[in-house]
Amino acid sequence: MGFGIMVMGAGGIGGYLAGRLCGVCGGVTLVARGAQLAAIQRDGLTLVDRGEKTVVHPARVTDKPAETGVADAILLCVKGYSLASALDSVAPCVGPDTLIIPTLNGINTHRRIRERLPAGIAADGCIYVFSRVTAPGVVEKTGDVSRFLIGIPGKTAAQSPQSLLTLCDLINRAGVETVIPDDIVKETWMKWTFNCASAQATSYFDVPLGRLREDPEKLQFFLGLLDEILLMAKAEGVGLPADFRQRNVDSLNTMPYEGTSSLSRDLAVPGKPTELDLLCGEMRRLSEKHGIPVPYNTRVFERFRDRL
Repeated sequence: MGFGIMVMGAGGIGGYLAGRLCGVCGGVTLVARGAQLAAIQRDGLTLVDRGEKTVVHPARVTDKPAETGVADAILLCVKGYSLASALDSVAPCVGPDTLIIPTLNGINTHRRIRERLPAGIAADGCIYVFSRVTAPGVVEKTGDVSRFLIGIPGKTAAQSPQSLLTLCDLINRAGVETVIPDDIVKETWMKWTFNCASAQATSYFDVPLGRLREDPEKLQFFLGLLDEILLMAKAEGVGLPADFRQRNVDSLNTMPYEGTSSLSRDLAVPGKPTELDLLCGEMRRLSEKHGIPVPYNTRVFERFRDRL
C-alpha cells in the first residue's frame, strides 16, 4: 500500500509542498477552497520554482476532506487563525497512527492539536521557504531556501516512529530538505522568536524592516520585544543558543529594507483575521503563566486589542 499524505491548505506553503510531493508520491490529497480549488481541479496545480514551471495533478483535490478516508500524514498548511477549523475538518481523516504536522508560525502548536484531536500523533513543524500564490492554481517559489524540520516534542530523531521517517524520506526525495531534529521545540522557538519580535514591531509602527532598524526608538522597541521573548524561552526551559539575541539582530540587519510582515499586511485590511493571537496573545499567556511582565508586548496587545 502507498503512503497517503493530505495537505490541508493550497496557499504558498501547502501548494508548494503538494506540488513537490506529487512527483514522488501517488497518494497526495490537496484540500483547497474557492478559486484555488476550482483552478486546480480544472487545470492542475502549476508550480513555478526558480523559473521552471511544472504542472502536477494530485490524486485528489477537494474541499471536503472528510470524504477521503484516513490519511497516513496530514500537513496543516493553514494560518494560525484557521487551525481550529482545519482540525475539525480533518478529524474524520485521523486514525490512531496518523501524523499531524503543522507548518504555521507558532510555538506549542502540537498542544493545540492534541487538545482538539485526541487521536493521531501530534507533531510540530518548522518550515523555511519563500513561496506564494500568484494566480488561481499557480504557486511560485523564490530564492534557494527550502528546509523543513519535523519532530515529535519529547522525542529525539532516533525515537521517531517509522511513519515519520517515511514521510521525511518522501519530502526529501521531492526536493525539500527535511530533517528530524533532536529538539523540535527549540527549533520552533528559534523561528518564532524573530517572527514574533519583528512582526509586532513593524506592525506597531506600521513601517518596513529598514525603517525599523534605522530609527533608534523603533529599534529599541524591537529589542525590548526580543528580550521579553528570550525571558519566556528561559522560563519555559527552552535551551536557545547563548548568542541567539545577536543572531536575531544580525537577521534584522540583513532583511530587505522594504520587507514587511504578513501580520502588518493583514492588519492593513479592515476586518481581516490575523495571527496576533499566535504572537502577542501567546506572549500574554506565557507572561501570566510565569508571572513575568512584558511591557513591550502589552503595548502591542493594547494597540491591536480589537483585532485579536
